[in-house]
Amino acid sequence: MRVASITSIGLALIVTALNAQAPPAGGGRDGTKWAPPVSALTDRFVGTWKLASIERRNAVGNVLEPTPAASPERSGYLIYGASGYMAVSIMPVGRKKYAGAQPTDDEAKAAITGYAAYFGTFTINEADSSVTHHLQGSLNPGMASEQKRIFEFVGNRLTLRPPAASNGDQSRLTWERVADLPDMSAEHRR
Repeated sequence: MRVASITSIGLALIVTALNAQAPPAGGGRDGTKWAPPVSALTDRFVGTWKLASIERRNAVGNVLEPTPAASPERSGYLIYGASGYMAVSIMPVGRKKYAGAQPTDDEAKAAITGYAAYFGTFTINEADSSVTHHLQGSLNPGMASEQKRIFEFVGNRLTLRPPAASNGDQSRLTWERVADLPDMSAEHRR
């Protein structure tokens, strides 16, 4: 595995999603048709969001300690486009650099462990306060093509909650809106 391929996977996913000019012919990986978001909430979603925190809570709402395998410190971005496309990339903070030009098998595995990235389209359901990400590509090829999240806006923050686990534990990812560039070029605006 080449160094460039591992480090560029997340960027390639985001660039692919953001450079898309037309809706996909078939939709998601499961063949469902794509439809642009029609909710009045779309404007609240559209933009770039930086990961502020990830926490897990149990069924009664108590915050749980991170598991030893999961780094509590993560960095990431979530992008929702007005065109109906989205992309997300989250990685552990403090990943080790490769010792040489080519990673060993262990180095390559460590580089992607805990890294999550996917892209696709999104739809908003105001009735149940959910947003569904319809995956067209993912770093994890076994990831379900429909990723539903319950959302909540508080100020310039967006919290997304995936479905609870069978034991009632649930993650909460809180994102903070990133301000637009002050002097956007025509290319940026496009």
